Amino acid sequence: MHYGTEKGYLTHYLTMTKILTILFTCLTLISCGQTPKDKSAIDITTTKSSKHLNIPGTRVFVIPPTGFVTSTTLPAIEKGNHGLLQAMDLVGGSFYTNAATFSKEKFEQKGVKVFEYKEFKINNYPAKMVLIQGAPQTKMYNLVFGDSTFSASVMGVFAANDNQTGEQIKQAIQSIYYDKTFEVNPFATAPFKLDDTESIFKFAKLSASMYMYSINGVKKDSYDDEPYFMVLAAPTEGAPLKAIADDMASVIKVDTIKNISETKTNGLQSFKREVYGNVPLP
Repeated sequence: MHYGTEKGYLTHYLTMTKILTILFTCLTLISCGQTPKDKSAIDITTTKSSKHLNIPGTRVFVIPPTGFVTSTTLPAIEKGNHGLLQAMDLVGGSFYTNAATFSKEKFEQKGVKVFEYKEFKINNYPAKMVLIQGAPQTKMYNLVFGDSTFSASVMGVFAANDNQTGEQIKQAIQSIYYDKTFEVNPFATAPFKLDDTESIFKFAKLSASMYMYSINGVKKDSYDDEPYFMVLAAPTEGAPLKAIADDMASVIKVDTIKNISETKTNGLQSFKREVYGNVPLP
């Protein structure tokens, strides 16, 4: 495995990027549970208009609030260091499977303070949204929606005392339009360049924030039974490279680690190692 980061990358997000990384993980680890639907939730019906802006790397469109611009490094729109609205689009995933873990009770069992929890529909797609306490000084909207063919999530982070930006993010979420026919440019915000011309591994697909490379670029739902590699772009400002590597390797039951080195790749600080082990069966 090879991990690299660019000095100063996303430094202006400071704490907020760490919250995003932590909560992406929480959403996949929380156990299944049921939450009564908030009867006050109102379904959202939108039509794609000339005011809508595509969140790069996804099929999600929003009407950007005043002061928000497209990020050049993330699938997001951003308001300087005051707010961030980021999307993840898992084409081929199932909302019903992924969102089964998404409930008020399960967040609270993890010690997360929940301000709001709602279930509703976005253009007839089932949706769940929560407003939670992030770090002591941040709040976060988290929305998941989709059907049996895709699962999209949208996360908005803002300072806890910045009600104006919080309201802007909420209004942007209410403008969401998902266009299944839109052709996504997977490298629109990729913070890396990779030359695969001399390799048998070719780019196959972008899944959430993971760039998947398979033998001859064959596109599949799963590559569990064959060699592949992936590049993951994630906001991890301040985290040591070894800690990031340990977190990514946590899905493997490690037997042996070889050839550890900390060096530079194309001038960027890098951490390299070979990890041998087995992926535990479900």
